Amino acid sequence: MSDPATISPVVRGWRSSSFRLEALAQYTVEFEADDFEAFLRGDPVPPPKPPEHDQWLVQLRQERADGRTRSRVHAIAGPLTPYLHYEIGWGYTGNAAAGEDIRILHVATWSESPFGEQPPDFYLLDDERVVVMAYDEVGHWLGGDVKTAPH
Repeated sequence: MSDPATISPVVRGWRSSSFRLEALAQYTVEFEADDFEAFLRGDPVPPPKPPEHDQWLVQLRQERADGRTRSRVHAIAGPLTPYLHYEIGWGYTGNAAAGEDIRILHVATWSESPFGEQPPDFYLLDDERVVVMAYDEVGHWLGGDVKTAPH
């Protein structure tokens, strides 16, 4: 498994399509910590975003304008966790408005899902490379493995 510093350029290096499957009930991401705490407190709206978040939304809009497709499915089994309520209510709305196609598959149990069991998170990039992501038990990203389709 490669570390996040090695995998990040691969995940960012797509040309025409980036698809992500998410399957965790919680991700622990440092830049989300203040927003998540505000959500848990019951604040009605997210706190003001740092400039880099605006750059992210600009990037999403530019990808769409360039004809590039970024999409994701978050597969969820069981009740929504507080983090999933936050991610769906506050996290996905800005991304979707900026052009990311976001879908949610919600089932009672993994055995009732099309997967049969919890799948790993992964990216499918340009229909050529799969990056299988690895996380610890609380959702910290540890890195991943790159798989390339044979030609």
